[in-house]
Amino acid sequence: MKLANMKLAHLFAALLAILVAGFALYGAWSFKVLGELKVNGPLYQRIVQGKDLIADILPPPEYIIESYLVSLQAAGAAPAERKALIDNLKALKADYDTRHAFWIREGLEESMRDLLLVQADKPAQEFYQFAFEQFIPALERDDAAAAGAALGAMKARYDTHRAAINRLVEIATKRNAADEERAKGDIANASGVMLAILIGAIAVVSLFLLVVRRNLMRQLGCEPHQAAAIAGQIAAGDLAVRIDTAGRDQASLLVALKRMRDSLADIAGRVREGTEAISSAAGQIASGNMDLSART
Repeated sequence: MKLANMKLAHLFAALLAILVAGFALYGAWSFKVLGELKVNGPLYQRIVQGKDLIADILPPPEYIIESYLVSLQAAGAAPAERKALIDNLKALKADYDTRHAFWIREGLEESMRDLLLVQADKPAQEFYQFAFEQFIPALERDDAAAAGAALGAMKARYDTHRAAINRLVEIATKRNAADEERAKGDIANASGVMLAILIGAIAVVSLFLLVVRRNLMRQLGCEPHQAAAIAGQIAAGDLAVRIDTAGRDQASLLVALKRMRDSLADIAGRVREGTEAISSAAGQIASGNMDLSART
């Protein structure tokens, strides 16, 4: 069926179907992407998995457990092996200071900030102070007693540091869980709003198309191809074409076509009557001329 011959209702139905299909495709794709990026979604799980993997295989620089391990190794190492361990301890201290400076700039919550930057940092700094000022010098002069005493003081600071870190981990874990739950709720609400907007948009477009179709039908009075056919018949001289205007808007195109047909038919009738009158008069004149010629 050609578009020119389709009813307005069918044209608008096709347009509505295309719009609904487009909205539905957009909505489906949006929800698909949102599902992949949401909290606990596939991409989120990959990111968390990567972070967990790194955390499990690498010692964290802001936690001095590796520094304590290196100190224990240095205490029992041969003099030839100590230099490499001492250099490693210095590198670990540099890493600790770098990450500590980073977290100072971060906007942590007050409780977490206090645990990380005060309660965990103070014993860590004391740990390194004992290490570089007492423990390492004692090792370098082979003073086992002094090295052991310094290592004992370092262990006490490590234990205090570790206790603060454990409390920090507990708070951070709870915060992460709360953030995930809040994010899930936000995503669920956003998904509901998106779905409502999608349905609302489809409803508004459908209503708008219905109003436009009714307005056009009221203005035309019939289907466009029917009006075109009637106009073609009138243009061809068929002034007897049937035009049903019952129940149509008086300002519609169909009513205007009927009025034009009636007006043209009236004009044609008058022309025909005038032509017949002229023809009759001409006949009478001709007859009179013949009578006059016969008398003469």
